[in-house]
Amino acid sequence: MQSFSTVIFYRFSIDIFFHLFYYIYMFSLTCLGKNGLYPTKSSPTSGYLLTCGETRILLDVGSGVFSALLESFPPERINAVVISHFHGDHCSDMTVYDYYLQTKGNKIPLYAPTFDDERLVSSLRFFIPNEVKDGDEASINGVKLKFFKTAHQRYCLGVRVEYEGKVFVYSADTNVCDGLDNALNGA
Repeated sequence: MQSFSTVIFYRFSIDIFFHLFYYIYMFSLTCLGKNGLYPTKSSPTSGYLLTCGETRILLDVGSGVFSALLESFPPERINAVVISHFHGDHCSDMTVYDYYLQTKGNKIPLYAPTFDDERLVSSLRFFIPNEVKDGDEASINGVKLKFFKTAHQRYCLGVRVEYEGKVFVYSADTNVCDGLDNALNGA
């Protein structure tokens, strides 16, 4: 027969595990690459896979990120891609990703300041472009995205992500700025 304290501990352990699993599964970030300017042998440039429940959003697709994504998750099952700006260390693997999607036959929504590089965006046949700018909002399977302008030499957007009461803010390239300060409120 189990003692009362063993039963309580067991029940407490199950509750902690369930809640920890639920929150990790509900909202997690996988760093696919974090190098600036150019990739190294072991680390691509900017790219992050954000998981919100069953929804997966790829934040930036810099050089080498697509290879890292292939090792982490099937690229054709990404629900949306967000490109913060059109410097190569944030978007250079988009054409490789597009070629891959041609072999799978499906299209993925792309959220980006598309007006800043219309030539690249128009060459992507297997992405559905959605132009976003400062203050725009979008929703993907119940995940709310709110875009804000950052302080960078090229037009650059960060994104505030809200899902089931949790907040994640991706600043991309920036210095201290009002857009980032506002996005961090309540995060």
